[in-house]
Amino acid sequence: MLKFQPNTQYLLILLLGFTTPLMTLFVPQGSGGISLILVLSIPFFIILSLLFILIQYLMIKYNKPKKLIHINFIISCFILILTAIGVYPY
Repeated sequence: MLKFQPNTQYLLILLLGFTTPLMTLFVPQGSGGISLILVLSIPFFIILSLLFILIQYLMIKYNKPKKLIHINFIISCFILILTAIGVYPY
């Protein structure tokens, strides 16, 4: 299992919130009205990543078990990655 320091976890979750703008550089997107999905999804993913950071911070602050914190981190990363890929307007 990979062990990250809390600050590294926060940074990684925040960077995963910016996967949609990074995908625009490498993956072609649809044109017309479908590109509106891209414009609306970028703030959604940034807010979602900030919410996951807050949950992670509160779990660390209130001394939850390390295994539970690690599982929450992995699930947060997978949710951000899978929803970014699923919502991206191809």
